Amino acid sequence: PAPQADGLVIVKPVYFLAVFLDALTYSFLPKFMQEAAGASGISLAFASVPFTAYYLGFAASLIPAGVLCDRYGAKPMMLLGLTLAGSSVLALAFPLGIWELTALRTVSGIGQGILIIGVQSFILAVATPEKKTQGAAIIVFGFQAGLISGMALGSLMVNFLGSQGVFFISGGVGFAALLFSQLLIAKTERKAATSSLS
Repeated sequence: PAPQADGLVIVKPVYFLAVFLDALTYSFLPKFMQEAAGASGISLAFASVPFTAYYLGFAASLIPAGVLCDRYGAKPMMLLGLTLAGSSVLALAFPLGIWELTALRTVSGIGQGILIIGVQSFILAVATPEKKTQGAAIIVFGFQAGLISGMALGSLMVNFLGSQGVFFISGGVGFAALLFSQLLIAKTERKAATSSLS
């Protein structure tokens, strides 16, 4: 029971930070993509393509991520998702064309999709039957809190740091969450996963 309770507590900030790092960019990302499309010499209508690519990547990653979670466990999927999400947002800080940005948003969507499946698998592995509702609440709360606070802070920071500064901070948040997960989640997840299979 103690490791299970600890596992639910530990996973809360991980999912919050993962949503938060992406949401930091939401307030100015449409304008950023329009400027990138214009700089690439194509119609501004193509600025919507990176957003479509993000959600396609997210949706396409869910089923394969579930299969990989069953095979390798939740922790490696969480680490992979955080790595993809954090690095793809950090890379937006560099001067790239609209098609490279579209590829990065696809990777970001894949990373977020892998991560949510990893978090769900982790919660299912560590939560006792009476804690399943609390586990579901972690995902709902983490998403809503990360989205709202990320958009609010991102819209403020972009005025002082510019889009490049926000992208760097977002990437830093992602790698902080990655380090946190690597150090604190592994042993709890392994024990829980082993006991759940027995």
